[in-house]
Amino acid sequence: MYLGRDFSPQEFNESEVFGMDFVNDLDDGEQLITSSWTISVTQGKDANPSVHLEGPSGVAIPLGSNLKTATIQRIGGLWANVTYKVEATVVTDRANTRSMWTHIRGVTGKRLPGVLEGGL
Repeated sequence: MYLGRDFSPQEFNESEVFGMDFVNDLDDGEQLITSSWTISVTQGKDANPSVHLEGPSGVAIPLGSNLKTATIQRIGGLWANVTYKVEATVVTDRANTRSMWTHIRGVTGKRLPGVLEGGL
């Protein structure tokens, strides 16, 4: 199932944790026990997109909840002008398997007018 929105674009030198919350796809009280993420190219070229998944994925309790309904994954080093599809597959404590996907675009950093190299 599509997440409903794409992740914010990322520059090559960035690395950050992204997450998907399955709360609307789970039964009452159901929780995640495992997760795995995959990444592929939908536009542009990157011969080895899986290297952008940095470390293992994990399950998490979203702010304001007491149940593990979200999965997180660190992603970094995306190539400029490449659109990636990231997909999270989870297994729940009721042996159900769910999947969700979205896109993330690699972009080139832009210098702001009047800003010197090395900071603001």
